[in-house]
Amino acid sequence: QVSRGNLAAAVPAYEQALEIYRSRHDPAGEGMIASALGDVYDQQGRAAEALASYERVLELGRGINLNQEAESLNKLGHLHQRLGQPHKALEYFLPALDKYGEAKNFVAQGLVLFHLGSLLDELGEPDQDEELLLRALPLLRDPRDQARTRLALGQIAAERGDTEKASRLAQEALTASRQLEYRAGEAAALRALGFLHLDGGDPGKGKEELEQALRVFEQIDSLVGQAETRRGLGQA
Repeated sequence: QVSRGNLAAAVPAYEQALEIYRSRHDPAGEGMIASALGDVYDQQGRAAEALASYERVLELGRGINLNQEAESLNKLGHLHQRLGQPHKALEYFLPALDKYGEAKNFVAQGLVLFHLGSLLDELGEPDQDEELLLRALPLLRDPRDQARTRLALGQIAAERGDTEKASRLAQEALTASRQLEYRAGEAAALRALGFLHLDGGDPGKGKEELEQALRVFEQIDSLVGQAETRRGLGQA
């Protein structure tokens, strides 16, 4: 039902399944359904119910199923981050990182490291941000995540005034994104290069790259990307 987009119908079905697993005293089944129900609540914007579901999954998996415990902590971290509670999110991401490590789930651990990096950047701690992103890079299996990580490292370098390093990393991200036909990554890298060239005294090249980025953002219907890129073009 969820795959068909019928979220409203999925909730009572999951709730019924949840009661069945509880009556059977099956914590593994209950945890699986509670996690899926939390995802539906999250998609519906029902944050309180989603938090309660994920907390229940965490309780069921604690000390028994490391991956379930880590996944619940990770989901709780993401939800608190989206709710504008970065410090609370950090309280969940850090133990999730440890639990995935204990479970030897290094791919998931790499993704948590990546998100931790962006969270620490949000909290204004770029040194720790860079350290976590560098740790995440060799663990990430998805080349798109690798490209995004290089771009994030480039943004840190740009904030420190190291435009040469920032440009190199952005160009690496652009090349990889184009090879992967990862359009969102291509547009983000072009935009980053455009801003770097604008700030570096080459407005002609910067404007050209921003215009390319805008065309890609339009093709993938990214309104946020279009707005940010148009802002840069207004400064060119």
